[in-house]
Amino acid sequence: MFLHTCHRIEWYTEKADAYSPIAELNGASEIFGRINVTARLGQIAAGVKSLIVGDHLVFQQVLESGHRVAENSAIGSVFSTAIALASEARHRFDIAPIVDYSDILGVLRVANNETSGPVKRLIIIGGGMLAQSIAVASGSSYGEVVIVTRNPTRLRRSLIARANGRPQPFVTTARNAAEAYTDLPFDLVIATTSANETYLNNLSAIANSANVGRALDYSATPFLPVATPNYLHISSDGIMQWVSELNRPVQVRAAYAAAWIAEQLAHSNRKWVIS
Repeated sequence: MFLHTCHRIEWYTEKADAYSPIAELNGASEIFGRINVTARLGQIAAGVKSLIVGDHLVFQQVLESGHRVAENSAIGSVFSTAIALASEARHRFDIAPIVDYSDILGVLRVANNETSGPVKRLIIIGGGMLAQSIAVASGSSYGEVVIVTRNPTRLRRSLIARANGRPQPFVTTARNAAEAYTDLPFDLVIATTSANETYLNNLSAIANSANVGRALDYSATPFLPVATPNYLHISSDGIMQWVSELNRPVQVRAAYAAAWIAEQLAHSNRKWVIS
C-alpha cells in the first residue's frame, strides 16, 4: 500500500525484502511486524504523528490509500484494524486541532491586520485535499479564489461533489493563471508536490509576480529557493512553534491516544474492524 499524505510518503508491503516502487524510499528506515506496522498506521490515521497534531485531512488520506488494497490480504487486514483504531481514538480522546492547516492563512491575516483594505484574490497552487481544504476555508475571506492544478477537469468534479451550496473557486492551469490572474494584487498558497519543468516554470512566474502579497508555502521542500519578505514556509519563522502552542491541549490528548492504540494491539484480543 502506498501512503502519500501532506508531509509523508510510506510504502506498506507483506514482503520483508521487497523494494519500494518509489525509488526515494529504498534504503529508508523500516518497521517490521504486524503489531508495530498496524500501530504506526493507526497513529498516523489518528493524526497523532502529524505536523499539526490531529489534522483533519490525514484520516481521509489513509482511508483513500487503503481502499486500493484487497480486503482479504495481509495489508488489507492491517489497514482495516488501523482505521478502526484511529477512528475510535480520535473520538475517545477528542483529537481535533484548534488551528489546522487550512486555518493558518486566515489566522496570519488577522494577526497582521490584513483583513481590512481591498479584497484580494487568492491563488492556490495544488489540487489535492490540502489545497481544496484551504480553498473552502478561505472562500469568505477573499473576493476570488483560484486553484491552479495540472488536471482542472478532475478537480472541478471533486469540488462540485463537496460544494454543499458554497461558491466554487475558479480552477485553471498554471500557464493560464500566470498569464491571466497575476495582474492584480493577490495572496498565494503553495500546496503542490513534484512537477515537470514546464509546470514549475509557470508556477515560478506566479510565485515571483510583483503583485504577490503574502505567500504561504505548505510544500515539504520550500518551493522558492530564496525567501522573500512576504514568503513564509510552513516550517519557517516560528509558524509551527506558534501553531503548536495554540494546539498544546490537543498534543496532550494525542500522546494518550498514541499510547492507547499501541496498548489495544499489544494487550487485547478484540478484533478491530471498520464499523
